[in-house]
Amino acid sequence: MTPREGWPAGPGQSAGEALDRALRFIEYRPRSRVETTERLRRWGYSAETSLQVVDQLSECGILDDRSFARVYLGEMVRKGFGYYRVRRELFKKKLERELVNDVMEEYPIEEELERALEVAANLVRKRNPAEVSTIRQQMLDYLMRRGYSRNVAIEACRLTSDVDT
Repeated sequence: MTPREGWPAGPGQSAGEALDRALRFIEYRPRSRVETTERLRRWGYSAETSLQVVDQLSECGILDDRSFARVYLGEMVRKGFGYYRVRRELFKKKLERELVNDVMEEYPIEEELERALEVAANLVRKRNPAEVSTIRQQMLDYLMRRGYSRNVAIEACRLTSDVDT
């Protein structure tokens, strides 16, 4: 079944227009159910129309919070974010706690130190080599803002400083 089947198309009916706008919104990048609902509401559609559109898109498999969360997790990992930042960002997308917990089980925790080292090395590359020893606290703070645990951030700083000094 396509998203448009069974939808009224007469004048004054905004469901078809709302559906078109939602599809364009989702086409740009994957979105969650809540993001799509909120955007439709901001565009002035009623709560009923917004929920109808989101439900229809979900039934068709176009909106799927689980696959959205997995894709978003993958993007965040590729961008070099740590476990805690990824988790926080998934909650910002207003996904259900149980779904976030399930998806976070797929987070590649065994590679976290390696990713933190890569982020730290990129930071060091942007600095004057003479500054490397003085930026350790800045590097630690930066890694922690990116969502790495304090222990991982400390180890990445130590290893980066040992290699580059």
